[in-house]
Amino acid sequence: MNLRVKRVGQLAMLAIALFFLSCEDGTSLLGYENPTSKFDLSFIDIPVETSVIQLDSIRTSNFNASNDLNRLLVGKTDDARFGDATAIAFTQFLPKSGLDTSVTNHTPVFDSISLQLRHDYYAYGANGNTHQEINVHELTEALKSSFSTTTTTNTGGQQKPHTTTYNFQKTYLSKDVATFDPTALGTKGFNVDKDKYKLGATDATPDTVYTTIPLSDAFGQRLFNLATTASKTDFTNYTYFTERFKGLVLTPGESDKIIGIRPGDDFTKLVMHFHTTKDTLTIEFSLNNLLSFNQITADRSSSELATLTTTYQDTEPNGDLRYIQAGTGVVTKIDFSKFEEFAATLDRVAINSAEFIINSIEDPAGNEPPPNLVVKLLKDNNRLKKPAFRGNSTAFTNDVAQINSYRGYINYDVSSFSNFYSGSVPFDSTLNIINDVGRFCTLNYSETDKKYKGSASLFFQQLFSKTAEETKFTKAVLVPYEGASSSYPYGRHVIGKSLNRVVFNKNNIVLRVYYTVPTVN
Repeated sequence: MNLRVKRVGQLAMLAIALFFLSCEDGTSLLGYENPTSKFDLSFIDIPVETSVIQLDSIRTSNFNASNDLNRLLVGKTDDARFGDATAIAFTQFLPKSGLDTSVTNHTPVFDSISLQLRHDYYAYGANGNTHQEINVHELTEALKSSFSTTTTTNTGGQQKPHTTTYNFQKTYLSKDVATFDPTALGTKGFNVDKDKYKLGATDATPDTVYTTIPLSDAFGQRLFNLATTASKTDFTNYTYFTERFKGLVLTPGESDKIIGIRPGDDFTKLVMHFHTTKDTLTIEFSLNNLLSFNQITADRSSSELATLTTTYQDTEPNGDLRYIQAGTGVVTKIDFSKFEEFAATLDRVAINSAEFIINSIEDPAGNEPPPNLVVKLLKDNNRLKKPAFRGNSTAFTNDVAQINSYRGYINYDVSSFSNFYSGSVPFDSTLNIINDVGRFCTLNYSETDKKYKGSASLFFQQLFSKTAEETKFTKAVLVPYEGASSSYPYGRHVIGKSLNRVVFNKNNIVLRVYYTVPTVN
């Protein structure tokens, strides 16, 4: 869900812009040249200053938002450009059902247990059909679903201290880790054909591909003992069960790719086999809608990004090249302050179109660039601009008013939106520029043209109209994102669920502005 305050005059401004555009060639409705055209349509390519920055960490947890891409990542890759990356997945699991006395009364005996993982056709890394390996470990540290913080403010005429406790949804980041048993419960090798995965990723009805990993009998027996001794209610109770079995961890063995697993799919599950004196049965355990996240690390010491060692610091790691990668937090900062220099030369203008263009991206060498790059505003310290904590109502109101003055959005999670008004700040509450159809401004990649392009005409019309005393947003960051679709009208969070990357020359990005100015008073 997105908090947006509408301003009177938005449609009027758009109507004026369209009217100006209709007069661009000075031709009358009858087709004759108008010798006294009152408007002049022009365009200009404004240079955009750029640098590379390293985000401290990014959210990788699943099932936090209605527009999440829920994916477990596991594997490792060698990349001379961005550094060697490793992905480890952490997840809880929970039984779908317990055992009735009709089963436990007939001497149930454990047989085996295995973990089944459905692939989602995401593969990043080496080209071709190569061997991969996944190890399964038992999590020994409990994952937390929430945390709280307490603030004290002075209230009332006598300014008496008042303490308030705020509860927050726990979100896990790429740098997070939880302890696990180093001895693997099971290991399985399999092949991944990157070309076939690329086709499967775009297929509306792809074949179901999953890997089954046999797990330790000792682990299975412990799980089976709980199933046969606990009540059916306790066994399926989230708190009761996760206190005894914290979860699983997927680590890469032999690997040259990072692949995606669907944690919410029916084919992703633990399956325990057992028998009684009367029958052969199974118990299934789901990973769906439970706590899970990806730890993503990168070793850049021998890569082109070896100098990128300090977070949130402007860096030019390799001369004229700029870098963006999902998963590892490598992003490109854009500074469009030169738009103000252009605006200072004009008294009146209608912005017909303003679009960011990145031309001639480098050959991705088999690793697809992010399909979209969303434009998120930055503060002066290179942190993502977010509204102040709800408990500080004045600062929060000011932040919302600022982004509203640009007809922008604050990005909120639907599932957390109601909690926001009770004091909780949902994750990813960043300030986003909007495009010309009222969605997040994204630069969309064209594989044919090898370029990115995205428009934000209304934003730049508002920036043009700002006075020196008003807040001017002129710095942003390009972040991998999945653009709007019929299923997800505001796109999807993918930066923590993929490692797609792109490289381009700093001189190949411009802000192209088509504008109309009056030629007579």
